[in-house]
Amino acid sequence: MDDSDEVLKRIEQSKTIETLNLTNLELKALPSQLSTLTHLKYLYLDNNKLIFVPEIGSLIQLEELSIENNELSLIPEVYYNLKNLKSLNLSKNLLRLVSPSLFNSYQSLSILWLNSCGLMFLPREIGFLKSLEKLGLKDNALQEIPEEIGELSNLKWLNLEKNEIEQLPPNFIKLKNLNHLNLAFNKFEEIPQFFLNFKNLNILLFRANKIKQFTDEHVLGLANLNKCDLRDNLFVKNLKLNKPDFYNQLLTLDTFLIESGEIG
Repeated sequence: MDDSDEVLKRIEQSKTIETLNLTNLELKALPSQLSTLTHLKYLYLDNNKLIFVPEIGSLIQLEELSIENNELSLIPEVYYNLKNLKSLNLSKNLLRLVSPSLFNSYQSLSILWLNSCGLMFLPREIGFLKSLEKLGLKDNALQEIPEEIGELSNLKWLNLEKNEIEQLPPNFIKLKNLNHLNLAFNKFEEIPQFFLNFKNLNILLFRANKIKQFTDEHVLGLANLNKCDLRDNLFVKNLKLNKPDFYNQLLTLDTFLIESGEIG
C-alpha cells in the first residue's frame, strides 16, 4: 500500500471520529476528501513535505491543528475560518513572515507554536490573542517584540530562546501571569528590573546572553523562582575574579544556575 492509499484509508476510517493522524507519511499534498471531514476536532500532519494544504479551511470544528516540520511558506487565507482553534502548531516551516490576519482570526487560541520558522518580526496584531496561554517563538531571527505583547494578559508560558533580542518593550511588565519565561541565547545586557516584581514567575531562563551585572538585589528579587539559569553570561567571570565570596554564595543556592558545568 503506497502513501496515498494509506491516507485515503485513514480518512475513510475517520468519518465517525474526531481525530486524524497523518504524521510521518512523506506527504507532498493532501487528498480533496479531507475537506469532507467537517466533524474533525484534532488533526496532526507533522513531519511531511506539505507545501500548501487548503483542504483544511473547511474543517471549521477543528480545535487542534499541528503541521510541524513541513514546507509551508505561507498560511492560506482559508485557514482564517478556523474560529474554534485552541491549539495551532506551525513550527519548523518556511514561513519567514506571518500575516496579521492570522492573529485577527483566532480569538479562542490558547496555544501557538511558531518555533524555527525564520521569523524576522512579529506583527503587533499578536495582541489580539487574548486567550493565549502558551507562545513558542524559539529559534527565529526576531530582534524585537512588539509593545502589543503586553495585551496577552493570560500568557503563562513564553519561549523566545535563540533570537536576536536585546531588550523587551515596556508593556511586557503587564504580563503578570507569566510563570515560565525562556530568553536564553539572545543579546540582553541586563536583567529587566520589572522581573523582580513578577510574583508568579517560577522559571526564568537567561543562559548565554551578555548580562554584565548580577547583584544582591537580583538575588532577593528573584528569590521566589524555582529555577533561574544564568550560565554563560559576562557577569559570571567578573564575580569569580572580583567578588569570590558572593560568587561562592550563589553556587550554594538551588535556584540559580551559574556555572556552565552545571546541569539544569
